[in-house]
Amino acid sequence: MAIDIFAIDDRSQQNALFQLGTADLTAMKDALSELRAKTGIVIDPYGTARLYRDQVRLLAQLLRTMHPQDKRVKAFADFLANCTLEALLLVGD
Repeated sequence: MAIDIFAIDDRSQQNALFQLGTADLTAMKDALSELRAKTGIVIDPYGTARLYRDQVRLLAQLLRTMHPQDKRVKAFADFLANCTLEALLLVGD
């Protein structure tokens, strides 16, 4: 199972900006739980979620704080921190 991440306005969902696999999601479990507690947003490999700019920044901060040693998590946190889009669409397989 994976999550593909698209710009919110990419209606065709053909141009994934980033992809997270099962191992990535497992590594981020604590940060994703904290995001859910703070925002109510659930990110899982079976659903679809929208993250808006403030939520993207919050998730980047949580990932950097809670998982500073994991290279793949850091790459995703960097992607989020540098994201200039208004919103992202996360689509599970």
